Amino acid sequence: MERNFFDVEIDYDVDNNLKKQDVWKLIEWTKEEPHLPEINEAQAILFLQRWQYQNEITRDAVDSYFTFKTYCPELLVRGDLSSLDVSLITLLPKTPDGTNIVYIRLLDVDADKFDLATQMVHLDMTLMSNLYKEGNFNGYVVIVDMLDVPFNVISKLDPLQLKKILFYLQEVVPLRLKAIHYVHTKSFMTQFLNLVKALVKSDILVTENHSIECLAKYFPKDCLPEEYGGSAGNLTVLHEKSKRRFLENAALFNWEDRQAADENRRPPDNKILTNIVTFFHNK
Repeated sequence: MERNFFDVEIDYDVDNNLKKQDVWKLIEWTKEEPHLPEINEAQAILFLQRWQYQNEITRDAVDSYFTFKTYCPELLVRGDLSSLDVSLITLLPKTPDGTNIVYIRLLDVDADKFDLATQMVHLDMTLMSNLYKEGNFNGYVVIVDMLDVPFNVISKLDPLQLKKILFYLQEVVPLRLKAIHYVHTKSFMTQFLNLVKALVKSDILVTENHSIECLAKYFPKDCLPEEYGGSAGNLTVLHEKSKRRFLENAALFNWEDRQAADENRRPPDNKILTNIVTFFHNK
């Protein structure tokens, strides 16, 4: 199986802020950092676009990305895929302005089978495989359908683990998160939702929606599943397509899992790991 990446020449043609010399400077910089893996041209472009072409900030972001993978492998390293039927994590059709939509819904309400870290692994697989295929234009929004989520699943969520996940989605992974829309929220979810809002930056929209109809304010019907009155296919078909996508990208995920920071080779004056650990435990 091949590792497929977007056509970088298209990005150079359509993105006037993207400079090939900045891309190759970033690649060469990773080669000089003993603790970092070498990145390819597509990865360098993703990071520069995400961090608005600011070279120094982008370098720190690259270091943070691979350091986070080493520090939090339980959230990112691909393992057993037997739990893919616990939840549905899939891509929906893009909005008219090109924004990517990720839809998440719990399928198995047995709290003993639910593990937040495992679901984060599956979310990251969805995000990264799409980033490498489509690039980073126009960002991402996430729809989290809480329809069948029971109290005992909410009550077992670890706040520190949630903090790591939201930190990763906002500050580490090379994508622009624009909004998180929660649908079918219930009163017992208030504490969880308040925690999410406290951890999400002010420039990211977080909404609570008690019904499907509320999403019409944000998305045309063409972008939504049939169960939402849309025309993007039914959830069963979307779930099967997602599982096939995971298997088809096995080579990509295996390659990505090998890309992480080597802490034994980190220069003593490099503080990225210290900064990440301090953030999680002191705030």
